[in-house]
Amino acid sequence: MACRRNGFSACGGLLRDAHGGLIQSFYCNLGRNNSQGAEMWSLVHAMRIARHLRVDRVIFETDSNLVATAVLNSSTTISYLKPLLEEVLNLLQLQDWSANIQHCFREANSCADLLAKKGFDAPFSPVLVNSNCQFLHALLVLDCNRFLSLLFLFL
Repeated sequence: MACRRNGFSACGGLLRDAHGGLIQSFYCNLGRNNSQGAEMWSLVHAMRIARHLRVDRVIFETDSNLVATAVLNSSTTISYLKPLLEEVLNLLQLQDWSANIQHCFREANSCADLLAKKGFDAPFSPVLVNSNCQFLHALLVLDCNRFLSLLFLFL
């Protein structure tokens, strides 16, 4: 997830297990950037963290249609995103893990949104937040419930 304020951007994200439990989260200040660049940086950081933690099967979700489409089509016409997209595609092709990208609803992404907002006060490298982080616990439950409610609405 990415946020933009007065021309500055920040990103945040989290890794959850199959039951929605928090494994690791992060936030990061990106400096001057636009929303598309921030969304792609968020994905790059999430993938690097998952690799560092040796997660062997993961689905990365983004609420950015532009990023999801660029990854799924393996291309973008936006020149400044090409190096980041190339890194994402290279990471996806590594043989020692199974990784996929999919689009998610923004309404089911409030934890990543909160983390991205914290990123404005962070350094220019990802700040890792451990799994027993209390300020995210209630939002994790809400995110899971909102996602299930949205699925119900579309069934």
